[in-house]
Amino acid sequence: MKEQNKEIDLLWESFYFYTEQISKEEITREDNLEKFNYLLINEKSISASRKSVFLKYFKKCNKLLIHLYHKQKISIKDLINFANSGNEIPKEYDVNIDSLNSLLELTSSLIEQTLLYQKEIDEI
Repeated sequence: MKEQNKEIDLLWESFYFYTEQISKEEITREDNLEKFNYLLINEKSISASRKSVFLKYFKKCNKLLIHLYHKQKISIKDLINFANSGNEIPKEYDVNIDSLNSLLELTSSLIEQTLLYQKEIDEI
């Protein structure tokens, strides 16, 4: 039982870690997107080099987010597999499998949206 508790602790810690990293990166990306939009709207001309710096940054940001989303998907799948394997789950970690599956679908959707967002950036 204690070994299973250690395993589920580690699985949830991984999930929380990636969730926190994703949240920080999404906030950073949105803050910089606002700055970029402000420059586009309020400056009569934005230099090509300055525009290039922002676009490279967003590309890097999106690449990192996609990587983190994939890691989060793995952590969610690990939680689902743990629950489906018949392991006893401590009360504090008891989560409906349907909720985890919905979260898995949402994360997949975020990957798709970020890929589309990157495609739009590449066209700028």
